[in-house]
Amino acid sequence: MTIKLNIGSGCVSGTPFVKSDWLNIDNTWTPEDEGWPKGGAYQNFDIRESWPIEDDSVECIFASHIIEHIKYDELLLVFSECHRVLKEGHPIRIVCPDPRAFIENWRNKNFQFVIDSYDGFLVEGNNYANNLNKAYTDMFFHDPVDHWLVCCPDLLTMFLIRSGFPVISEMKYGSTRFQQYFGQWIVRNDNPPDKSLDNRPAMSFYLEAIK
Repeated sequence: MTIKLNIGSGCVSGTPFVKSDWLNIDNTWTPEDEGWPKGGAYQNFDIRESWPIEDDSVECIFASHIIEHIKYDELLLVFSECHRVLKEGHPIRIVCPDPRAFIENWRNKNFQFVIDSYDGFLVEGNNYANNLNKAYTDMFFHDPVDHWLVCCPDLLTMFLIRSGFPVISEMKYGSTRFQQYFGQWIVRNDNPPDKSLDNRPAMSFYLEAIK
């Protein structure tokens, strides 16, 4: 059986992750909750603890905008579990908010970037237009977006190296060595159309590590 993991998935209705070969991991999934529409295979466990998945059994892992929700002292276990369950020569792709993009747009005073990066209710509710320092930094604080880690490519690369990954590369939006896993979907309407699982290109960076 082919297993592809989408960790920290949230609800996958209307995405390619409803396909039978994707297993969507989210520790808030409750099948009886109407907020989780039918469609897609889910499993509820905490990725910060030992995973109930066999060694060397997973084809690929997709981790989009979940790693920043992990605390610093929990991250090594998460990446070590990724390494353990992946088959030899198979990849994990990581998508995270990019602090470099936020700093650059803060310097350029590009408020449209803030609007594009946050949900509208956060922009209005936090009065970002009148508090620019908060607007460009909130993405990297626990309040209001439940982020614990300021992710950057070098930091995550260090943890991936420590976890045993021998090949780690920063990639561009939509660029991958593994089209069969990460390059097969036309993205949502609010992004330029292409054939990639990647999302939020203005505010994100992309890492690919191979076991």
